[in-house]
Amino acid sequence: PLQPKETLKKDMDGLLSFLKLPLSYGHQELKNHWPHTPYEANLVIQCLHDLARALFGARKDDAVVASFLEKRGLSMLAEALVEESTPEMIRAQTWQSLCLILLNVEEDVFQELMIGRELDVLWSGQPDLRIEENRMNFISCVKTISMRINVETLPFLVTEDSDIPLLGGA
Repeated sequence: PLQPKETLKKDMDGLLSFLKLPLSYGHQELKNHWPHTPYEANLVIQCLHDLARALFGARKDDAVVASFLEKRGLSMLAEALVEESTPEMIRAQTWQSLCLILLNVEEDVFQELMIGRELDVLWSGQPDLRIEENRMNFISCVKTISMRINVETLPFLVTEDSDIPLLGGA
């Protein structure tokens, strides 16, 4: 059964609020916080999985998308991927969730995500790609964006000095 839009927005707000702290490994004052136990890490992994599922096929005018964009959810994922202290099991699920989101959102949502430039930190950063699964997911993200980019969103992948950070990372 379909959930009312307000319930989905509330669910997205809850998911993003829950994920904000454990995905903030780059912030020194939050490094001492959880997840330190396997149970806590599994909660984060489940939440990341639910996040990707909530955005599957969502449209720009959906409340769940508005909440994700407003709370800069893509930035949270990108920052966790470039932070070296992110636990590997959380990093792997973050990559998977990012790939699923980029692949499965509707075209209008994909354009909004690109316009927001929230992935710039990922392309200009140094994501940990020592593990093959992470490399494969990174390549999947690059391929998905390359296949979905269009004339309207292309300028949002180019910096002021005409560089394309996405290609530099690839």
